Amino acid sequence: MNSGVPCLCLLASSVFLYASAYAAPVLRCVLESTGATQTHDAVVTKDPYVVQPVSINDHFRFKAEMMGDGQGSGIEYIKIYTYYTSARGAVLLHQITYSHPGVSPTPDAPSLTGLQWVYSPRLERQFQFECRLLEKNC
Repeated sequence: MNSGVPCLCLLASSVFLYASAYAAPVLRCVLESTGATQTHDAVVTKDPYVVQPVSINDHFRFKAEMMGDGQGSGIEYIKIYTYYTSARGAVLLHQITYSHPGVSPTPDAPSLTGLQWVYSPRLERQFQFECRLLEKNC
């Protein structure tokens, strides 16, 4: 009779339960311009240069960088950029930095950014966004 098998099964199930309960942070942003709404999720990364901006109605670009080590030890900072797309290229309109923000466990938690309104320098176009920092189950 092998008494080590039940212990091995118990250890394996404990590891599975711990892994399934682990939640990674996600920055969920609702982006809206000229009546079109989309949701963008940003995850923790070590390299800000791999984060690609999202195009909003071909007039704006939105980029959210959530920097950390990716090992669950927290978020160092979040930077959010909004650009206006002109004939010459992208023009930075708005940039926000949040240092060591806290994660909220529920989607109805208060917003990290509040409702932000950004206006283009031409054609009276507007763009709005709001982001919440949440836990996302892996």
